[in-house]
Amino acid sequence: MSNEIKSKALEVNLKNTNVEYEIPAEHQWFMSLSEKQWGLHKRVMEFFAEYDHPMSNRAEVVKALPNVTISDFWLYKELPIEDQKRVVNVALEIYEKLLSEKLRHAWAKDLVTYFLRFIDNNDAVLSQCDNGVMRCISLLDKYMDDNAFDYYCHIGQFKVKLALAAEHPETGTVTFKMMQRLVLSHVRYWRETTQIEKWYEEHKAKMSRDYSQTLAELGNSLFDEYEKLANEADNWQQLCDNAFTFNDIIKAFESKIAAFDHTSEQFCYIFYLLHLPGTIDNHPQLLVELNKVIKLVSHELDEEQCIASMNDLFEQFVDFRDSHLNLILDSILELGKEIINTKNHRLIHYLERKIIDFGFVTPGVKYITNDWELKVNPCHI
Repeated sequence: MSNEIKSKALEVNLKNTNVEYEIPAEHQWFMSLSEKQWGLHKRVMEFFAEYDHPMSNRAEVVKALPNVTISDFWLYKELPIEDQKRVVNVALEIYEKLLSEKLRHAWAKDLVTYFLRFIDNNDAVLSQCDNGVMRCISLLDKYMDDNAFDYYCHIGQFKVKLALAAEHPETGTVTFKMMQRLVLSHVRYWRETTQIEKWYEEHKAKMSRDYSQTLAELGNSLFDEYEKLANEADNWQQLCDNAFTFNDIIKAFESKIAAFDHTSEQFCYIFYLLHLPGTIDNHPQLLVELNKVIKLVSHELDEEQCIASMNDLFEQFVDFRDSHLNLILDSILELGKEIINTKNHRLIHYLERKIIDFGFVTPGVKYITNDWELKVNPCHI
């Protein structure tokens, strides 16, 4: 019996990926610089082999950037100045190409932080290579709109990693203006996507008391103040001191969970947070907060409130099933424990029906990893 796997799809994939291609001469020159450093040379060879491939895996390219452009960059600082300029040109061309490609968020987020580290770590080299720092700031400004959310995630790093560029007489003004534009864009983003006062108006009938004053702290008045401070700033330090980071605003919104008196109100608010586009990277933490609130269900809610909460919870579980299944299953487990503790047969049977409607995850659901390994879904029940 033959063990050979016959797959038309696999044949096509192998044919498409096993293609001949040429690495540009400038990249070949770059690789030649490290020939006497075996480990470093191997990393550079692998990087350009992937980067220049017609079907390049950009996830692997971005993952390798810190080695090629940061930790291994010491080698190129020892070269003659003209060679250093060529090296810087290659590095900036790589970053510009990747920034222009509008990569998926997970990769673009890392790309931005690596570029900021590249600028900060190589400030001395960049400064003497045809206005290298100015070119970096220009690239950040040029591709800001294409990668806005990924920039917002790193506002804190922008403050730190561009501090040297902000101090240079040649680059200080353009760095300040770029940062001011980013800070104002960040403020507008949260103003437009949160609209907490509008959300509260739509849900205040569900609340046991008036929370409008508490939530107004995160409303338009907050963003008006930060916008005013950013516009009035006239130097780098003043601008940075009065600009909230991505983590600052996330924590401010999360802190209001405890402001609600009842479990059902906290559920409602956490669901609001989960659906904000800006909290996409914080879903795991928010689901952990949700589990904490779920543990209060059997103590604080009556039978009808429990049923209403289960309906709301499972509606949200379906929304996040594909992206956070393991955390959703944890939430269902916590909910099950609480409902069983009530010893209320109506609630227990209702939960059973909701779980059945949610659907089971069987171990037979398989998928292929990036390394072409066959895996069984670990989230099966």
